[in-house]
Amino acid sequence: MLPTTSHRLKLKSALTNRNVTIPGGEVEIGPTEVIVYPSGAFNSVEEIGNVVITETQDGTPVYLRDLGDIVRGYQDPPSLLNFYKWQDESGDWHRSRAITLAVQMRQHQQIGEFGNEMDTALAEMTPLLPADLIIAKVSDQKTQTDDNLRLFIKALIEAVILVVFVGWLGFREWRSAVLLAVSIPLTLAMTFGFANILGIEIQQVSIASLIIALGLLVDDPVVADDAIKSNLALGHPSIISAWLGPIKLARAILFATATNINELTLEEKRTKGFTGFYYRIAKMAIENRKKAFAISLIFFVIGGLVASTLKSSFFPLDVQYLSYVDVWMPNEATLSSTNDTVIKTEQVIREVAEKYAKENKVDNPLESIATYVGGGSPRFWSTVAPKQQQKNYGQLIITLKERSDTPTMAPLFQEAISEQIPGAHIEVRQIQLNAVDFPIQIHLTGRSNINSDLESEAQNIATLRELADVLGKDIWRFN
Repeated sequence: MLPTTSHRLKLKSALTNRNVTIPGGEVEIGPTEVIVYPSGAFNSVEEIGNVVITETQDGTPVYLRDLGDIVRGYQDPPSLLNFYKWQDESGDWHRSRAITLAVQMRQHQQIGEFGNEMDTALAEMTPLLPADLIIAKVSDQKTQTDDNLRLFIKALIEAVILVVFVGWLGFREWRSAVLLAVSIPLTLAMTFGFANILGIEIQQVSIASLIIALGLLVDDPVVADDAIKSNLALGHPSIISAWLGPIKLARAILFATATNINELTLEEKRTKGFTGFYYRIAKMAIENRKKAFAISLIFFVIGGLVASTLKSSFFPLDVQYLSYVDVWMPNEATLSSTNDTVIKTEQVIREVAEKYAKENKVDNPLESIATYVGGGSPRFWSTVAPKQQQKNYGQLIITLKERSDTPTMAPLFQEAISEQIPGAHIEVRQIQLNAVDFPIQIHLTGRSNINSDLESEAQNIATLRELADVLGKDIWRFN
């Protein structure tokens, strides 16, 4: 026998009264305000079955489990969909349902160890899962950190090679070059030691600071070695020269960012090789100061003109493997229509990537696409805030194989999507260092009349949208 409407309402009321999810209010206890969280929310299938629906004539309670089987299932109709688009070994693309699990590292932990522990846990879990279940990482902070560390190591090696080359070129002595090379890792060792004492963590900002500081590390040892060689030329013993040279120039070494490393006291060195060429140019400039000044002004003007054409940004884009797409449908759009538009967006992205690979004769730069329909993904980057669940919104997270392809591919994705998918506002966005999506926001409001009918209110909303479109076009022309 099918349940009647009254039975369904009674069942719904019993479950709602038992599954208490509303706030319990606040209680002031002295100077402290305590928030009350009522218990009673369902935590398992068994707790749902233990709900008393009614009772028999003799007072025996009737539980929900007595009326039928209670099993887990998908929400129907769904409010949020999650998909993962990936490419198999044969090159075919597949779109499958997915579950996204967000795991955040606790503060003051090391991301390398955290990433290794996650990999170990996944390796132990894999044998227990179905063979056709794909486990993929959409965003992995350990990978980004490893890339930044590799960039720092590369810059460090280049700095050591540069110092050795300049030291040998300027002093023509391999011992001085080796001394300059040793000073850089020695200084870094002390830097990391003090960073550990002061509690400074190795993260994106500190790594970037170390890369910038390498420029000073390249300059300072060269200046100190030049001062030592000058004191040796004056006849001071080696120990005295090693002490007097850096001490006399300590203030200059601390504040100077660019110094002359080829000024030697030995006259015969001024006529040979690069040192001789540098000396002749410097002498000519000193003897013809006005002409040298005029020539320098020409280069200054040229440099200024070139600099004026360069794009500048206080918060530049953070070039990563990831970029994301925001898909906005009209407010009245259904979840299925939003999903259809998202599927078209995925198709356009795949076609653009394949066309780019074919035209440039390279491998397909696209790695995967993670899709969310009816809401945004969990926080996958520190500067990207998660979006609330709403049926007219979808988000795609694009992962490329090479991070250097992102600035090139993102505009191509945007151009193709804008041309091929009408009826939706779709924006391809790269990762930003600034956590604010829109630095300037304009809020348009109209007068509201509580006595107005729905038709007049709809007209007011339509007028506001028209004004917003006109304002957006004016701002776009201004930029």
